[in-house]
Amino acid sequence: MMDQKLFADYFVRPIESPIRALFPYLKDPSIIGFAGGNPAVDVFDVEGLRVAMSEAMCAPADGWAQYSATDGLPRLRQAIIGYMGRLGAQVDEASLLLTAGSQQALDLLARVLVNPGDKIIVERPTYPAAIQTFKSVGAQVIGVDSGPDGICLAHLRRILEASGPSARPKALYCVPTFGNPTGRTFSEQNRRDLLALASEFELLIIEDDPYSALKFEPLDVPSIHRLAQRDASTSGLVVYLSSLSKVMAPGMRIGWIVGAPSLVRRCAVAKQSVDLCSSSWTQAAAAVYIEAGRLEAHLPHACKVYGERAQAMQSSLSTLLGDRFEFDAPRGGMFIWGRFPAKVNAQALLKECIAQGMVFVPGDAFYADYADSSTARLCFSMCSPERIEEGVRRLAKALDRYESAQVVA
Repeated sequence: MMDQKLFADYFVRPIESPIRALFPYLKDPSIIGFAGGNPAVDVFDVEGLRVAMSEAMCAPADGWAQYSATDGLPRLRQAIIGYMGRLGAQVDEASLLLTAGSQQALDLLARVLVNPGDKIIVERPTYPAAIQTFKSVGAQVIGVDSGPDGICLAHLRRILEASGPSARPKALYCVPTFGNPTGRTFSEQNRRDLLALASEFELLIIEDDPYSALKFEPLDVPSIHRLAQRDASTSGLVVYLSSLSKVMAPGMRIGWIVGAPSLVRRCAVAKQSVDLCSSSWTQAAAAVYIEAGRLEAHLPHACKVYGERAQAMQSSLSTLLGDRFEFDAPRGGMFIWGRFPAKVNAQALLKECIAQGMVFVPGDAFYADYADSSTARLCFSMCSPERIEEGVRRLAKALDRYESAQVVA
């Protein structure tokens, strides 16, 4: 056994992803999985991806089989700039870095921004891998309350005012549109007020946006990044992350950062020491796919399927669990977030659910601090409406058994 003194402090006793720990259950066809936040294989545009890959490989090999620039294959950079422009965001060359998924983007930002002991604010609850990433570089991660409308600005102000100017948090990380895990969307007013508060305290906002294209109804709320662009005094306050993983295919491993050129340039230097460059092969195929209009042509189908599955889960939860699981109705994305009665510990309930043949993610995983152990995230993207109903039925049965055991105890 290796001497633990060899390891960096965080990796002496590293905390593994609680969501990844449940992945083996998702491979068992007898278990209905509401745990992993994966897009559905049956929703992938498989034929379109095959055509794009084939066409990309018809080009000279130095365009797809050779090393590419650290900041991304030029052809894909232009495709992403065009795609974001059609979404209303103006992006220039110096502000864009392509990454191996948005998770790498987050890791690069953490390495560039954080010194050990620096404070990073995250939503309570938030994406667990963000907490892992910031803690791995020595950040002090602080949770700020959030609700159906967005960040609790009064709580955020108290956090910022409690720290002196030399010890103020470096950044706020948030997923404001169809968030992970809550499925909630910040209101436009909350975004504007958040941006004003960030400007007052010179707080960087890291806006993670992998889900906004997966909407079940019209969404006219601009990204925080777009709002910031409208005023020169705030344009450098937001760094925007996105990805093709949820809308095209996670196996492509393509994400991107949009931010101030000085920040993006440093992230590119950090990326050079990680992987030199992202896969030229998949970047070339993604460029072909986007240029052909296949991404935007495919999105309505994906939104329709996920919308039907979201509705199936909401209906099943309401019918089979009633007031034993209070949840917010998502307007897009892949998740339903809810709360069991206070006496229910979701982690303990999960063990009974596994015995019944279904899995979800207990809410503890999504808190940097002050976890609410009665909460849970359910992912509806990977299951048909029929399997969703059966999965909720198994959850109800597990909850019955759990509550009966609590009464006996």
